[in-house]
Amino acid sequence: MDGLLDSLLLITRIEGTVSLDKHDEDIVKSLKMVLKQLATEFDDKHIKVDQNIPESLVQKVHKQ
Repeated sequence: MDGLLDSLLLITRIEGTVSLDKHDEDIVKSLKMVLKQLATEFDDKHIKVDQNIPESLVQKVHKQ
């Protein structure tokens, strides 16, 4: 029981020191950028990637 309490206290201290910056991230834009960066590797390995993704998809993300 003491170990559990010690762990909970430690988690509480850690959470108090971490600050998260919330912002919107356009997931589609990020995905297209990654696919563009990997295009040469896909071509070299004869991999065809079909993109059927929406124009925009925004998600609130947390960054440390």
